[in-house]
Formats: sequence, structure tokens, C-alpha cells
Amino acid sequence: MDDLDRMPGKPISEATCLSREFDRVVFIGYNSEGQFLSKRLTDSMFVYTVPLNMTSSLIPTLFHLLTDLTRMGTFVCKLKRLHELDFVRSENAILGGLPSYMAALLDGVKYAIWLAGSEESVIRIRYGNGLLARLVLVLLRFLKSVILSRAVFVLGVSSELVSRAKVLTRGPVFHTPNFVDLDTFVPPEMPRTYGGRIKFLYVGRLEHEKGVRVLLDAIAAIANRDDFEVQIAGWGELLPQVLAAQKESDKIHYLGRFSHSQMPLVYHAAHVLVLASLTEGMPAAVLEAMATGMPVIVSSVGDVPNVVKNGVHGILVTPGSSIELAEAMRSLLDNRHLLAELAGAARSRATQVSGRYIELHRRLYLGLLKHKKRNQPVATQRS
Repeated sequence: MDDLDRMPGKPISEATCLSREFDRVVFIGYNSEGQFLSKRLTDSMFVYTVPLNMTSSLIPTLFHLLTDLTRMGTFVCKLKRLHELDFVRSENAILGGLPSYMAALLDGVKYAIWLAGSEESVIRIRYGNGLLARLVLVLLRFLKSVILSRAVFVLGVSSELVSRAKVLTRGPVFHTPNFVDLDTFVPPEMPRTYGGRIKFLYVGRLEHEKGVRVLLDAIAAIANRDDFEVQIAGWGELLPQVLAAQKESDKIHYLGRFSHSQMPLVYHAAHVLVLASLTEGMPAAVLEAMATGMPVIVSSVGDVPNVVKNGVHGILVTPGSSIELAEAMRSLLDNRHLLAELAGAARSRATQVSGRYIELHRRLYLGLLKHKKRNQPVATQRS
């Protein structure tokens, strides 16, 4: 890889922060380019990406998942031996957890699961409630119970995810905030002003579960106004629909796809984050935006209501309701004083929530390593 533009930004930033705490951190992500790619960032930070192909059709997606996740499992075993890894933390029960579970069976890999969202909800939203989708959900629940039961511990970014995980595993389950690099995501040097044209911003994957169609419908509902625009940054299956809407409306501006290092500037150029997700754990984009001093309009899903207080840090709307979303956007356009008040409270709330992340993970990982050393013969302990 010549650069990290195609890498998942938030996990890369998180892994970089953790690499300051540990001797070696290896990050494994997915790409859609069909290749195994690698890059050494620092003496203690290594990045790998492996192929993962998902489509809008359920059967091809299942075939690709089976093939790609199997390859991923053997790849994790190779990396364990190459880098002498003590521990693997996998994101999500299936996409990250299944390869880790396979590596545990093949090579004794110790792993934990970090739950960022509900894979079952995504399948229902994307593929409906047909017979095949229901059978897949049954299979997923079984695999999830097997994978979580072998995990050293489980982390969840929402109370709902934590509660569900406790049913499936006898091991410890922790509620963790989502990660934001608070040293990178900071307010702009020149404070935002709210007297002119307001720029709403959407950041994230352009997929069904992110409520992109809900956002486009909300924009259409208030398109007769000339005091706003909506900037969209991201990529995904619904990009053609976004580009088509841009041609029909001068309110929509597709910005493109950005590396994680570029995202603070994207946030700085806008006034309000808008995220109409149909399902979430706790979106990193919400905390990133708030860390830069942006108020948010966001669906009341996952742990969002526990983080974003309605009328204090932003406005909460019902998932799937373009009417409520349009009304929330309209209310901020009509009340610039409220907009400034919400912005003033956003940064401190993001700091309060995400500031605990690295310390929590450092204690968990160090505790795991100490336990491992206590149970090793003295002659085999590594320095």
C-alpha cells in the first residue's frame, strides 16, 4: 500500500494510539481489491488488509464470506507466529470473530471480541425477512454464541450489545465508549459562525443501514429553502443514488472519499453532522464531529441517546423518519442561537465519553498479559 486512504480510518487511528502503549500492534483490516496488502508504519505498528467481498445479493455474499473468512483465519495464524502475538482483538462477532475463532482452534490464538453493531440488524435491513435471510440469521446466532463463548472477554459500544453478549458468554463483558483520537479531532482554529448558509454534513458508508435514503428524502422535503446545503462524504452501494440526487438538487454536494487524516478538515468546513442510521452501536462519526465542536442530528439508535442529550448536544430523531429529520434540520436553520448553544456543549461531551477509551483498553490488555505470564513456566516467559 502506498497510502492508507482505503483503510478503515477510525480503527487505524485507534491502533496507532495503542501502539504507543505496547511493544507491537498489528492491525488487520478488509479491502475490496482482492489482494493481501501490508505496510509497516512504525517500529511497533504493522498494517495488513485482506480481501472481503460483499454484494447486494445474499447468496453471493455468503459464498464470499465463507471463502474470505476462511483465508483470514489461516492468515491470523501466520501473523501470530510472524509477530509473536500475545492476543487478538477482533471487531464484530462474525467478520472479525470467526477468523479469530478458527485461529484459536488451529493455533491456540487468544482473542477478545469488540462489538460495534448488530450484524443481524444489518442483514434484516439489507436482505429483508425472507426464508433464506431467516435461516442465515439462525446460523449467525449459533456462530455468534460459539465465538463469544471462547473469547477471553467481550466489549460492546452500547448497552444493548452488552446485554445480548452476556446471554451468549460466561466470560466478562464490558461496556466501552467508542474511540475518538481527541488530539486529532479538535475544533477549528477559526471558530464557526452561524449567520449565513448552514452546511449539514453526512459522513460514513453509503449503505441502506446508514439511512442514506432517509437523508435524501429529508433534503427533498426542505429543498425550497436557500439557506442550507448538505455535504456527503463516503462511499458504498448507494453512491449512484447520491450522485443522481446531486444532479437534481443544488442542495446536495458529494465531496468524495477521504482518508482518516483528512476528516478533521472535512468536519471543520461544516456546521452540523446529520446521521440517519437505521441501526448502530455508537457511531464514531458522531463523537468525531462533536469533538470538533459540531452539534449533531442523529437517529435515536444504539447508545446514541445515552451520549447525545436531546436539545443539549444535538437533536435526536426516530430512525427511518425523513419527516422528523427534515423538521430537525429546519428547526436549526430557524434558530441559529440554539445551533450555537449545541455546538458549545458538543466538545466537552465527546471528551467526557471517549476520554476513557484508551485507559480502559490498556488496563484490560495489560491485565491479560500479566495473567498469561503468571501461568507460564519462568523459563518460557518473554521479556
